[in-house]
Amino acid sequence: MHTKTEIMERLDELNRASPPEYEGKTEALFEPVRAAVETYFTSDGVFAHDAQYTIHQLAGDIMTRATKYEHQEKMPDPPTNFPTGYENIADLFIGGSAFPEIVTIDVETFVEAYYEEEPEAGGDEGGDEGGGEPILHNPYLEKWAGQIAGAREGELAGLDAICQFCDSGGYNAGLAMLFEELGEVVESLSVNGLAQRIYTEGEWYALITEFSLPVYVPTIIREEATP
Repeated sequence: MHTKTEIMERLDELNRASPPEYEGKTEALFEPVRAAVETYFTSDGVFAHDAQYTIHQLAGDIMTRATKYEHQEKMPDPPTNFPTGYENIADLFIGGSAFPEIVTIDVETFVEAYYEEEPEAGGDEGGDEGGGEPILHNPYLEKWAGQIAGAREGELAGLDAICQFCDSGGYNAGLAMLFEELGEVVESLSVNGLAQRIYTEGEWYALITEFSLPVYVPTIIREEATP
């Protein structure tokens, strides 16, 4: 799970690597990205609700898949086209694809992307040929600011895709449980195992913590996280 601290520290590192000739000019380019990161790592009621509902749906789907019956052959095969975030929610919350690039981009590649653009001439008719100081750009910073600022809509859509995926398999399995003689349960997943699968392996606890979401966390997970 990418964290706010990780991203901010990496941005600082990239800024420190900026060419000396641009000293005093690069900070303004980083500010929109930092502002987007600050906003990104916040939550609201919609985000919290959707996170709660997704965990609930995941719990049912994972438990259904893990439960085996004497006559398991009568159960329909569950769908396997897992959406992004089903196995690990950290795969979905990547700042609109900006975070992986921020933490992995080669410093030299980033620095080489800086360029200056001459400002447009004055607006008066037959106006000035010069327009002042050259304007500094870095396409990476401009791209990242936009990706991060627009990321939440896609992430909420991703949570909805996970829920719909769980529903598609759950309804089918439920019908089989209603109409088939499946016999005794011969294999299942413990409650603690389910909690570990979702909150630890699936990194939901990391997401809840990083975004300060008011979402339930099982006692066993909280105790394990306490030093």
